[in-house]
Amino acid sequence: MIDTHERYAPATVVLVVSVWLGLWAILLLVSPYSTLLSLALKVSLWGIPSYVFARLASRAQPAEFLRLVTPPRGRWIWMAAVFLTGYAAVTGGGSVRLHLPSLSFVVSAVLVSPLVEEVAFRGMILQSLMRGTPFWVSNSVTAVLFLLYHLPLWVARGHGASVLGSLWILLFALFLGICLRRTRSLWTCIAIHATQNLVFGVMLTVR
Repeated sequence: MIDTHERYAPATVVLVVSVWLGLWAILLLVSPYSTLLSLALKVSLWGIPSYVFARLASRAQPAEFLRLVTPPRGRWIWMAAVFLTGYAAVTGGGSVRLHLPSLSFVVSAVLVSPLVEEVAFRGMILQSLMRGTPFWVSNSVTAVLFLLYHLPLWVARGHGASVLGSLWILLFALFLGICLRRTRSLWTCIAIHATQNLVFGVMLTVR
């Protein structure tokens, strides 16, 4: 079991993550963008440190701390898939074109990115904040940090940030936090995150 008496100062968690976000932004923006580079940075800056933190900061096993023990909840995943497909169709304005994603997209956006990002944000950051602050505060802060994580990525890709895209990221992050709280399964969040990326990639509605 996770030691529920362990506490992490919220300000310290946010400070450390903010420094990490700054490093992430600098490395993304000063280097020529490539999918392989961004993927390598995600794994090395977010995935590996999150796992190491979970191993060192808790007496529990890393998988327990990160909520990777409970299997995914199918009902949540199917409901999310239906909603995401409908949302993609509506935002496409009736002119959605189906597109066969490339292998690099599947590996990066569907397999690796959801795993790394959920382990870092819902697994490590949200779990840490929840040990010192109420869930809704922790979830909101995590959602904002998740948006800040995406901003330099959008700029590096040459897409820029949009109000609609930013609002979607915030709402999606809040939903994933609720999903984690209700299911106690990070695998459910990973599966929903992967479903979102796949649906949006295939239907070409979100860039």
